[in-house]
Amino acid sequence: MALASKLKIAFRSMELAAIVWFSKMLCAIALCLSGSCIADSAPPLGEAPSDGDYDHVIVLSSDQTSSSVVSQINSRGAGTVLVRSDGTRRTISGGITVPRADVTFYDLNISGAWDFNDGTHLWNVDASPFSFQVWGYDDWIVQDSYIDGGFGCCGHFQNHLLSGTSNWLIENNTFTGYHPAGGGEHTEALWIGDAKNGIIRNNQFIDNGNTAHIFFTWNGEDVPANHPNNICVEGNTFTQVLNCCFDIQTRAELSSNLNISVDPAQVPQKAFQMPSNWLRTCP
Repeated sequence: MALASKLKIAFRSMELAAIVWFSKMLCAIALCLSGSCIADSAPPLGEAPSDGDYDHVIVLSSDQTSSSVVSQINSRGAGTVLVRSDGTRRTISGGITVPRADVTFYDLNISGAWDFNDGTHLWNVDASPFSFQVWGYDDWIVQDSYIDGGFGCCGHFQNHLLSGTSNWLIENNTFTGYHPAGGGEHTEALWIGDAKNGIIRNNQFIDNGNTAHIFFTWNGEDVPANHPNNICVEGNTFTQVLNCCFDIQTRAELSSNLNISVDPAQVPQKAFQMPSNWLRTCP
């Protein structure tokens, strides 16, 4: 084949690739503008944050109380904040209401009940005994972490996603210990109410819930606006659930038309209870 013909074919291939890429970008932008985009990726497993990517960096050289850490966060000016250990893993003791948006917590031991804000990022933390709640805040990530409810020792029976929280990612974590030692409570690792546009990917769920590892429900009144929507559950492993029958359980009131996908290739110990059309690969 003549060189001119080869070049023509090569340029045509590049042109088609550019068109495909541009089309995908337009679709992504349109989805985000409509409020339907998903936080689709966290930094790769094992990667550490770069201080230069943040407006403010708080380096903990000793163990701290939660109130001390909150004070340090509040003392910084506008912009993103990284709170990290100095190379020796430090402990933040006690629960935190994250006081502002876009705060990352990295390489730490944490405990207590935490309330997230917009852009909260838990990254490579050992959280025990611990639970988190997200009341309508968006764009948050929990990744590469060990999340332990302490087997009900301190009232940590589930992690709550509710009040319309959107654009979130839970990836490469271990969730364990979300049930009381004596039983009797409504427990699960993840309690998902009217959460939207999220991904639960490549996590291990071990020894949780007398309801299930993951429980899909609704928050407030039982109306479609208060149901979960546009959620992908893929690549997870489920073992040692307390519930007799289910790893994932769904309230019967939930519609089959909520754009929720639970990949059948995941590793269940028991079964998934949900509308049959939820059992599909994520788009």
